[in-house]
Amino acid sequence: MEEVGRVIEISGGCTSGEKLAKVEIEPKGFCEKCTARMFCNPHGNKMVVEAVVGTRHGVSLLIKVNELVRIETSPKSTLLSAFLLFILPLVAFGIGFGVVKGIIGTETFGVIGGFVFLIAYLLCLKPLNTKIAKNTKFKPVITEILKVYEKS
Repeated sequence: MEEVGRVIEISGGCTSGEKLAKVEIEPKGFCEKCTARMFCNPHGNKMVVEAVVGTRHGVSLLIKVNELVRIETSPKSTLLSAFLLFILPLVAFGIGFGVVKGIIGTETFGVIGGFVFLIAYLLCLKPLNTKIAKNTKFKPVITEILKVYEKS
């Protein structure tokens, strides 16, 4: 998936030595058609993402603040996000339901058990998200400088 955005900040790099930039994206394209957009951008405002500055022929792109850039997200990170946000919560609920219903024997307590497992999963998701966010291989990559952004 790729988007176009304006560079608003450049940082010296991260622990792996890669240069990072904050890019402001005005959602359009794929986001307009996405039924899950209410989760990542419920108000439809501009989003700010941290992206790794890509390389061309082994040399880091020389980006500047206010330049319009193209960023790409790998299919791997998109699938991982979808799995963590949509599939695993259902699995956690199902496991909780099955375990509690199997022990107690009533569906009412099974549903309560499902919600308890779901809440436990969501509480574990926050630290996992923090850990994944530090790993640059899951961040979008700036692949191209398009032009200097002109404010109108």
